[in-house]
Amino acid sequence: MLTLGDDTFCVIADADAYMAGTMTGSAWPSGTDDATTALKERALRTATGMLDRLRWRGFVTTETQPLSWPRRYLCDLNGRTVPADMLPPAMTLATAELALALLQNDLTSDQTIRNLQGVKAKRVGDLNIIYGLQQRDPLPSIVRDLIRPFTEDSRYSAVLVS
Repeated sequence: MLTLGDDTFCVIADADAYMAGTMTGSAWPSGTDDATTALKERALRTATGMLDRLRWRGFVTTETQPLSWPRRYLCDLNGRTVPADMLPPAMTLATAELALALLQNDLTSDQTIRNLQGVKAKRVGDLNIIYGLQQRDPLPSIVRDLIRPFTEDSRYSAVLVS
């Protein structure tokens, strides 16, 4: 069973409710049987783990919290203060979206990472050509858009100073 703030940024009920209202939600597993629940839990846990490793603005609320959220001294994209005891809704949605992407493609496999990096090689005799070597973001664009105000590399976010 998932526990919000301990091992996930999004519980199954929230992911189910969100996905029910999206155009891509039909790809989210339906049902409440044990196998479907276990699949959703694994996807949400993995998504949380991937997001938890990112560099975030602000500071963790407590030194003993197991995940990188909640955080202090943050504002959202519209300049509103994010309460230090709350997970922003955008983080919950980003976790659900990343979980869906993980169910559709294994974004954690070495082959996927190589494909995302655009590494392509061609050998013709003694000639070895490598092209397309650029680093691409493994996160789907919708996930990156949702978390953008809170990431360290964001130029859209202001850190709240009190």
